[in-house]
Amino acid sequence: MRLLALPLLLLVSACDVAAPETPEVPDEPAAFVGAWDVASVASETYITSRVSQSVPDFSAVGAGGIEIAGAADGRLRYVLYVHRGGAYGSIGYEAVALSADRAEATESVGTILFNAEESPNGSQASVNLNTGDPQQDDFSGAFPAGTRAFSFGAGRLTVPDITLRAGDGSGRELRVGGALTFPLVPLQAGVETLLNRREVPVESPRTITFGGDGTYLDPVTWTSLGGRWREGAPGQLTVTVGSVTFGLTAEVVGGVLRLEQTHEHACTGECVPSTEAGLFAEPGSFERVRGTTVTTLRRAGS
Repeated sequence: MRLLALPLLLLVSACDVAAPETPEVPDEPAAFVGAWDVASVASETYITSRVSQSVPDFSAVGAGGIEIAGAADGRLRYVLYVHRGGAYGSIGYEAVALSADRAEATESVGTILFNAEESPNGSQASVNLNTGDPQQDDFSGAFPAGTRAFSFGAGRLTVPDITLRAGDGSGRELRVGGALTFPLVPLQAGVETLLNRREVPVESPRTITFGGDGTYLDPVTWTSLGGRWREGAPGQLTVTVGSVTFGLTAEVVGGVLRLEQTHEHACTGECVPSTEAGLFAEPGSFERVRGTTVTTLRRAGS
């Protein structure tokens, strides 16, 4: 918190004697001024619902597994995304993407990716093994007519058994099927609730500097060009870099700086019902979806 020092006023009551000038006492520097090493970064999602209900936290690792066996073996435990209700401009289109590794590793060699889609033209599924050999990686197949590509209820995501065949004509097969159970997060009507918190890999070393002269520098991000910061209310910062301006909330406790930034692209408009559908929530029930990035820092060199 920035402390303001009030200058002492000296009152001198003597004829023709001028009061001596009082030196101006400079403001103490804000607690966050200086160089800070990034210790951790996390992405948080908050939801405000108009009704009380529970929604799944798909950022968590699912209990159980969607099993893969045959030409390769694996267990899918992470949800990459869920699309429901007119996604991609197709009425009735639904899709789920799953990973055998953490959600961030979608491009990594060795990460098995599964996609199930449902549309008015039928349901199908595909697997990419990501072995590094595109000709060997792709498997696909169709569910029997009338079979849903996936279903969800009471925190449980189910993919019916399906056999997928390699696209290279080799005759290799994969058998896929099973269920994942995710924790349910209760939402109280009208109360903003934390849905999930995901740790984000930190590029190391990374140092953010708030200069005492109002300069701002974050060398390993797009702000490497440098910018300016100013403080409005205590702990409420506005940072400008070029033509971009964003807000930060800064708090120093026990020598640790916590910066919180609400994303400028906070979910509004069509994003809200899309998020609502992807979490199998009651249609029209979400009032707001807000994402923030929380960065924890320590004094450089400490």
